[in-house]
Amino acid sequence: MNLKPERIYILSGLFLAYDFTHKPGFAHAVNLISNQKIMKLYNNLLRDFKELSLAHYALGIIASSCLGSVAAMLILMKGHTLFDMFQLFIVVSVCMGYNALVLAQFKPKIIFNSLLISLATSAIFIIINIF
Repeated sequence: MNLKPERIYILSGLFLAYDFTHKPGFAHAVNLISNQKIMKLYNNLLRDFKELSLAHYALGIIASSCLGSVAAMLILMKGHTLFDMFQLFIVVSVCMGYNALVLAQFKPKIIFNSLLISLATSAIFIIINIF
């Protein structure tokens, strides 16, 4: 049996699927399954975050601050141009935003989402400035 991919689909920016079946709904079905798994993971993490919110707030502040400081260090090691200072501004603003939401006692879902944004932003800037 000679299977050659006729079409390649990029699904949610994370998954790559080959359509060997030539059926029109294949990519859509794989995309729905992967989105359901991601949302199930998100909902489980959010439920856990809400149950032990005070502990997670403290751990989130530590994680966000540490990852943000690593990103800031790498940005400053690259140089001191206007573009580098703009990157530094973004990282510091996002990390401080999470800390401000915790101190302002927003709803846990908003705080959890801002934690994810803070960690993702810091990680992206770390990856960009490492190379």
